[in-house]
Amino acid sequence: MICRAERNRRAARFLLFWKNITACSLFLFIRSFCLAAGEELSPSAACAGLASALCACPGKPESLVQNPSCLAFLEQAEIQFSSCALFGLRECSLKSMAAGSPLPFGAWGCVMQSLGGGLYRENGCALGFAACSRDRISLGVSVRILYAQAAGYGGRAAACLDMGWTVRISGHWLWGAAVSNCTRSRMGGLQGVLPQCGRTGISYSPSPGVLVLAELDKDSRCPLESKCGIETELAPGLVFRCGFGTRPDVFCLGIGAARQRLRLDYAVSIHPVMGATNHVSLRLLLGRVRKSRI
Repeated sequence: MICRAERNRRAARFLLFWKNITACSLFLFIRSFCLAAGEELSPSAACAGLASALCACPGKPESLVQNPSCLAFLEQAEIQFSSCALFGLRECSLKSMAAGSPLPFGAWGCVMQSLGGGLYRENGCALGFAACSRDRISLGVSVRILYAQAAGYGGRAAACLDMGWTVRISGHWLWGAAVSNCTRSRMGGLQGVLPQCGRTGISYSPSPGVLVLAELDKDSRCPLESKCGIETELAPGLVFRCGFGTRPDVFCLGIGAARQRLRLDYAVSIHPVMGATNHVSLRLLLGRVRKSRI
């Protein structure tokens, strides 16, 4: 009886020790996820095909993720739905919706994203507005609301403000810059500030149907990152894209096909360690085309 009681006490101590270790590991795991919440992910296949170098990219509502002032270039109302599984992982499924429309005094846009599965889920929504001044300079602002939830640990929410501007240098060149999380917002009661990033980029259109993009990003927690992308129209309604980014090195290829008001986009981004991610988007154009005033 005494030996059995001693074995039971040892088993109980080991079980208590194991539970404490597991709880601490899960706490650090969830905390690291919450501190990383708000990472900017490609909201569309077109964005992924250009390595997300959209800081000075006109005509796409999802550009507000990088620079909300790019909304001023919208010429037609549109809505699109996108889906991917990051690195082919089911628990890293990403669903996105982007929409935007020109206004008499500017343009508005929104992006909604949902990342994760049953263990961890992160939902985000960005609503932005941009207006043009003197037909050359556009200014934009967006508000992002983030909510991260882990199974058994509840959720945490945060809201932050992004700002940006673009300048039309000439008929072929455009320069843009933006700052994310200007309010230095935090996720719930955690001490870590959500990611802050300053970026600048240029776009060059040497001829109709050809667009070259280049961008530099500096996250407050990471070294300088560079991105570049090229979009070219192979035939009426058929677009080819490619891009490259550093830190981490990623290579992207994409294609888009349009018929009347519908466009289907596909892209693949290849990470040297994690592998490939396939992106698919469906875009629907609405209303009449407004001639750009920029």
